[in-house]
Amino acid sequence: MQNSNFYTIGLFSVFVVSLLTIMQDVSAETFDIVIPVGSVDPKSPFHFIPSELTVSVGDKIRWINFDDVSHTATSGSFQGGPNGIFNSGLLENSEVFSYQTKSSDIGTLTYYCTLHPWMNGILCVGS
Repeated sequence: MQNSNFYTIGLFSVFVVSLLTIMQDVSAETFDIVIPVGSVDPKSPFHFIPSELTVSVGDKIRWINFDDVSHTATSGSFQGGPNGIFNSGLLENSEVFSYQTKSSDIGTLTYYCTLHPWMNGILCVGS
């Protein structure tokens, strides 16, 4: 009898965790950040569009390079360097990099292009 109770409790626990995971995925959104043509020019008015984005934990952010040259989307800053949270590597024209936010990201995340340090953006991650 005791073993069947443990089995029932174990199954119920798996069900609840699965349900919570599904519910989190359903509420998550996907946001696109565009790297427009001409971003390589320091005088360009736009380097990442939008340059500041507010998201929630679990949301997915996609950087899409529409420029004719390679870029990166790297967490951190030119002054402080990469902080290791995310790094797209080289994004060629039409390539996409995705990152899904985590609870450890809550707050302000800055990012930049390691090849063109005047290109920078901000992710504001809420719970």
